[in-house]
Amino acid sequence: MKNNKRKWIWRIALPLVLVPALLISLGIFLAEEIPEAPLPSLAITLPDGSATTLGEILQEAAQAEAEKLEVPAVPIPPRSMEPGAVPEILFDLNRSFLESPEDRDPYRLGREFARLGQVDQAIALLRSVPPGHRQYSRARRFLGWDLYTQELDKPRIGLAFVQDSIRASPLEGNVWQDSYRTLTAAILP
Repeated sequence: MKNNKRKWIWRIALPLVLVPALLISLGIFLAEEIPEAPLPSLAITLPDGSATTLGEILQEAAQAEAEKLEVPAVPIPPRSMEPGAVPEILFDLNRSFLESPEDRDPYRLGREFARLGQVDQAIALLRSVPPGHRQYSRARRFLGWDLYTQELDKPRIGLAFVQDSIRASPLEGNVWQDSYRTLTAAILP
Protein backbone atom coordinates (compact mmCIF):
# COMPACT_ATOMS: atom_id res chain seq x y z
CA MET A 1 0.00 0.00 0.00
CA LYS A 2 2.81 2.41 0.86
CA ASN A 3 4.54 1.73 -2.47
CA ASN A 4 1.29 2.56 -4.28
CA LYS A 5 1.18 6.01 -2.60
CA ARG A 6 4.72 6.73 -3.79
CA LYS A 7 3.76 5.90 -7.35
CA TRP A 8 0.87 8.35 -7.22
CA ILE A 9 3.05 11.05 -5.71
CA TRP A 10 5.55 10.62 -8.55
CA ARG A 11 2.77 10.56 -11.15
CA ILE A 12 1.44 13.87 -9.88
CA ALA A 13 4.63 15.64 -8.77
CA LEU A 14 6.72 14.86 -11.82
CA PRO A 15 4.39 16.57 -14.34
CA LEU A 16 3.90 19.52 -11.99
CA VAL A 17 7.64 20.10 -12.02
CA LEU A 18 8.48 19.07 -15.57
CA VAL A 19 5.79 20.95 -17.49
CA PRO A 20 6.73 24.43 -16.19
CA ALA A 21 10.43 23.64 -16.62
CA LEU A 22 9.86 22.56 -20.22
CA LEU A 23 7.75 25.63 -20.92
CA ILE A 24 10.42 27.95 -19.58
CA SER A 25 13.28 26.26 -21.42
CA LEU A 26 11.36 26.06 -24.72
CA GLY A 27 10.28 29.67 -24.33
CA ILE A 28 13.86 30.80 -23.73
CA PHE A 29 15.00 28.86 -26.80
CA LEU A 30 12.31 30.32 -29.09
CA ALA A 31 12.21 33.88 -27.77
CA GLU A 32 13.65 36.63 -29.91
CA GLU A 33 15.53 39.55 -28.47
CA ILE A 34 13.48 42.40 -27.10
CA PRO A 35 13.64 45.47 -29.36
CA GLU A 36 15.35 48.59 -28.05
CA ALA A 37 13.55 50.55 -25.38
CA PRO A 38 11.79 53.74 -26.48
CA LEU A 39 13.60 57.03 -26.00
CA PRO A 40 12.41 59.35 -23.21
CA SER A 41 11.90 62.06 -25.84
CA LEU A 42 9.14 60.00 -27.51
CA ALA A 43 6.07 62.21 -27.97
CA ILE A 44 2.91 60.86 -26.31
CA THR A 45 -0.53 62.34 -26.95
CA LEU A 46 -2.66 61.73 -23.87
CA PRO A 47 -6.32 60.69 -24.14
CA ASP A 48 -7.40 64.19 -23.06
CA GLY A 49 -5.62 65.63 -26.12
CA SER A 50 -2.59 67.15 -24.38
CA ALA A 51 0.90 66.22 -25.58
CA THR A 52 3.87 65.29 -23.44
CA THR A 53 6.98 63.13 -23.62
CA LEU A 54 7.60 59.69 -22.23
CA GLY A 55 10.30 61.10 -19.95
CA GLU A 56 7.88 63.57 -18.37
CA ILE A 57 5.33 60.83 -17.71
CA LEU A 58 7.97 58.64 -16.09
CA GLN A 59 9.23 61.54 -13.98
CA GLU A 60 5.71 62.38 -12.76
CA ALA A 61 5.03 58.72 -11.99
CA ALA A 62 8.26 58.47 -9.99
CA GLN A 63 7.35 61.60 -8.02
CA ALA A 64 3.86 60.25 -7.33
CA GLU A 65 5.33 56.97 -6.13
CA ALA A 66 7.74 58.80 -3.84
CA GLU A 67 5.07 61.08 -2.40
CA LYS A 68 2.44 58.38 -1.78
CA LEU A 69 -0.41 60.39 -0.40
CA GLU A 70 -2.33 58.87 2.43
CA VAL A 71 -6.06 58.63 2.01
CA PRO A 72 -7.84 60.79 4.57
CA ALA A 73 -10.18 58.97 6.88
CA VAL A 74 -13.78 59.24 5.79
CA PRO A 75 -15.99 60.26 8.70
CA ILE A 76 -18.87 58.01 9.56
CA PRO A 77 -22.08 59.63 8.35
CA PRO A 78 -24.49 60.72 11.04
CA ARG A 79 -27.35 58.37 11.79
CA SER A 80 -29.82 61.04 10.79
CA MET A 81 -28.93 60.61 7.11
CA GLU A 82 -31.33 58.73 4.92
CA PRO A 83 -30.34 55.16 4.02
CA GLY A 84 -28.42 55.12 0.76
CA ALA A 85 -27.41 58.79 0.96
CA VAL A 86 -23.72 59.45 0.36
CA PRO A 87 -21.95 62.19 2.30
CA GLU A 88 -20.43 64.96 0.19
CA ILE A 89 -16.92 64.23 1.42
CA LEU A 90 -16.94 61.00 -0.60
CA PHE A 91 -17.49 62.95 -3.80
CA ASP A 92 -14.56 65.23 -2.97
CA LEU A 93 -12.41 62.22 -2.16
CA ASN A 94 -13.20 60.56 -5.51
CA ARG A 95 -12.57 63.77 -7.44
CA SER A 96 -9.14 64.14 -5.83
CA PHE A 97 -8.24 60.58 -6.86
CA LEU A 98 -9.18 61.20 -10.48
CA GLU A 99 -7.05 64.29 -10.64
CA SER A 100 -4.09 62.70 -8.87
CA PRO A 101 -0.64 62.24 -10.42
CA GLU A 102 -1.25 58.49 -10.41
CA ASP A 103 -3.44 59.02 -13.47
CA ARG A 104 -0.19 59.41 -15.39
CA ASP A 105 1.15 56.09 -14.19
CA PRO A 106 2.83 54.39 -17.20
CA TYR A 107 0.96 51.12 -16.59
CA ARG A 108 -2.46 52.78 -16.46
CA LEU A 109 -1.74 54.98 -19.46
CA GLY A 110 -0.34 52.04 -21.43
CA ARG A 111 -3.46 49.98 -20.82
CA GLU A 112 -5.62 52.96 -21.82
CA PHE A 113 -3.69 53.46 -25.07
CA ALA A 114 -3.98 49.74 -25.83
CA ARG A 115 -7.73 49.96 -25.29
CA LEU A 116 -7.87 52.93 -27.68
CA GLY A 117 -5.90 51.00 -30.32
CA GLN A 118 -2.72 53.06 -30.15
CA VAL A 119 -0.41 50.07 -29.87
CA ASP A 120 2.92 51.86 -30.42
CA GLN A 121 2.32 54.32 -27.60
CA ALA A 122 0.99 51.54 -25.37
CA ILE A 123 4.15 49.51 -25.95
CA ALA A 124 6.37 52.51 -25.20
CA LEU A 125 4.56 53.21 -21.93
CA LEU A 126 4.33 49.60 -20.76
CA ARG A 127 7.98 48.92 -21.60
CA SER A 128 8.96 51.85 -19.40
CA VAL A 129 7.34 50.40 -16.26
CA PRO A 130 10.32 49.94 -13.90
CA PRO A 131 11.05 46.51 -12.35
CA GLY A 132 10.19 47.74 -8.85
CA HIS A 133 6.71 48.91 -9.90
CA ARG A 134 3.77 47.03 -8.38
CA GLN A 135 2.36 46.28 -11.86
CA TYR A 136 5.66 45.28 -13.50
CA SER A 137 4.74 41.62 -13.99
CA ARG A 138 1.31 42.46 -15.37
CA ALA A 139 2.80 45.02 -17.75
CA ARG A 140 5.26 42.45 -19.10
CA ARG A 141 2.55 39.83 -19.46
CA PHE A 142 0.25 42.30 -21.23
CA LEU A 143 3.08 43.28 -23.58
CA GLY A 144 3.90 39.68 -24.40
CA TRP A 145 0.47 38.18 -24.92
CA ASP A 146 -1.95 40.98 -25.72
CA LEU A 147 0.21 43.41 -27.68
CA TYR A 148 3.04 41.49 -29.34
CA THR A 149 1.24 38.17 -29.85
CA GLN A 150 -2.35 39.19 -30.51
CA GLU A 151 -2.08 42.72 -31.91
CA LEU A 152 1.25 42.66 -33.76
CA ASP A 153 1.43 38.90 -34.48
CA LYS A 154 5.03 38.68 -33.18
CA PRO A 155 4.79 35.89 -30.59
CA ARG A 156 8.53 35.22 -30.47
CA ILE A 157 9.15 38.73 -29.21
CA GLY A 158 6.16 38.33 -26.89
CA LEU A 159 7.76 35.21 -25.38
CA ALA A 160 10.62 37.28 -23.99
CA PHE A 161 8.18 39.55 -22.17
CA VAL A 162 6.08 36.68 -20.84
CA GLN A 163 9.22 34.89 -19.60
CA ASP A 164 10.25 38.10 -17.85
CA SER A 165 6.81 38.22 -16.23
CA ILE A 166 7.26 34.67 -14.94
CA ARG A 167 10.65 35.58 -13.46
CA ALA A 168 9.18 38.65 -11.77
CA SER A 169 6.11 36.97 -10.29
CA PRO A 170 5.56 33.27 -11.04
CA LEU A 171 2.35 32.98 -9.02
CA GLU A 172 0.55 36.08 -10.28
CA GLY A 173 -2.65 35.96 -12.28
CA ASN A 174 -2.64 34.08 -15.55
CA VAL A 175 1.09 34.29 -16.14
CA TRP A 176 1.44 30.58 -16.90
CA GLN A 177 -1.63 30.53 -19.10
CA ASP A 178 -0.33 33.50 -21.10
CA SER A 179 3.07 31.84 -21.33
CA TYR A 180 1.51 28.68 -22.73
CA ARG A 181 -0.65 30.62 -25.20
CA THR A 182 2.29 32.72 -26.38
CA LEU A 183 4.49 29.65 -26.72
CA THR A 184 1.77 27.89 -28.72
CA ALA A 185 1.44 30.89 -31.01
CA ALA A 186 5.23 30.95 -31.51
CA ILE A 187 5.42 27.24 -32.38
CA LEU A 188 2.35 26.95 -34.58
CA PRO A 189 2.17 29.01 -37.77
